[in-house]
Amino acid sequence: MLQLISADLPSDALALVGHLQQRLSAQGEPYQLIDLSGDGLLASLHTASAEVIRFQQGEYQLLVWGRIKPALIDWLNLLQLQDARPELMPPLPGLAQLLQCCALADWLAPAAECGPVPETVVVLPPLQQALELLQLARTGPALLDQWLEPLLGWWQETRRSLNRLDLLLRLTLPDGEALRLSPPWRERLNHLAHQLIDPSSHQLLCVLDGGAGQVNLLQDRLCRIYLRGFQPARLWIRGPGAGPSLQALAPIRGPMAVGHGPQLHNGGRQLEAWLDQPWISEQLLHWQLEAETASCNLLLPGLRKELLQVQQLDQELIIGVGGFTRQLSLPEALVDKQCTGAKIVGRHLQLLLM
Repeated sequence: MLQLISADLPSDALALVGHLQQRLSAQGEPYQLIDLSGDGLLASLHTASAEVIRFQQGEYQLLVWGRIKPALIDWLNLLQLQDARPELMPPLPGLAQLLQCCALADWLAPAAECGPVPETVVVLPPLQQALELLQLARTGPALLDQWLEPLLGWWQETRRSLNRLDLLLRLTLPDGEALRLSPPWRERLNHLAHQLIDPSSHQLLCVLDGGAGQVNLLQDRLCRIYLRGFQPARLWIRGPGAGPSLQALAPIRGPMAVGHGPQLHNGGRQLEAWLDQPWISEQLLHWQLEAETASCNLLLPGLRKELLQVQQLDQELIIGVGGFTRQLSLPEALVDKQCTGAKIVGRHLQLLLM
C-alpha cells in the first residue's frame, strides 16, 4: 500500500510521517520512506538511512544518464554531444518533475524475488505540485506514446527519403528505435500508473489549512483533487477555527475520513481515530448510456457553479473549474452526441448528451 502525504506545512508532513512510523513499527510491518517533497524534508528525521529514500535531482540525473547514454550514442555523435555532461545542463522546465516520476517508478518496481512488499510512505510537495506530479505519474506511458510515436513515424519516413543523402554525406542517421521506452522502463512506469489508478493500492492523506473564513477555499481545493482524477482518503484540517470548516464539509465529504486541530502533532487520540477510520473508495466517473438522454456523472464534491465551464470539441468534453481543466473522451457509443447541459446534483457534476 502506498501512503501518499501532501501537507501545506512541512512540520505537518513530518509529524504525520513520524506518527505513521510509530504505528508501522508497533505493528511489526516492514516499511520504507520516500521523500519527493523537493525540500529534503526527511533529512531532518532521526531515521536509519536504510529506511529512507531521498530524491536528489543531481544524483538521479547522473544515474539515468548513465543508463540511457549507450542507447543514444548515435544521436549524440550526430549532434556532437557525445561528451555532454548532464550536471552542466541548463535547468529545463519540468525536468525535475519528470525525474521524480522516473525515480518513484524505479523505487516501486516489483522485486524479482517474491518477498513481502513493504508499506511505502511517500512525502509529496504541497497539494498543487503533488497533484501535477501524481497526474504525470499516472499518465506517463500513455503520454509518451501519444507524443513520441507520431514523431518517430515521421522520422523514419524522413530517414528513408534521405537515404541517398545519407550515403553521399557519409552520415549515420539513427533509426529512432533508441528513443522508445525500453521494456523494463515501460513495465516500471505502467506498474506505478496502475498503483495510482487502483484505489486499493494507495491512499492520499492531505493536511490542509482550513481556518475560519476559508470554507470556500477549502472546498475549491478539494474539488480540484477530484477534478484531477484522485480522491483523498483522509483529510486533516489544521489551523484555529477549523471546527466550522469541518462542519461545512459535512454535506460533501462522503466516506473521506476528516479530522481537525490547530496542529497535527497535537492530534492525540483524535489523530489515531482519524488514521484508524475505514475508508471505501468511490466511483469517480460513470457514463449512463441506456437512457434516451445519455449522461456523464463526474464526482466533484465542493463544485461551485460560478467556477464551472464546459466545452465540447469533437469527441472530447473539457470541464473547467476555476482555471483548472479535465478532458474526457466520449465512449464509442456516444461519439455522435453533443453535450446539451450541465448541472450539479449533490456531490456530482451531471453532463447531459443528446
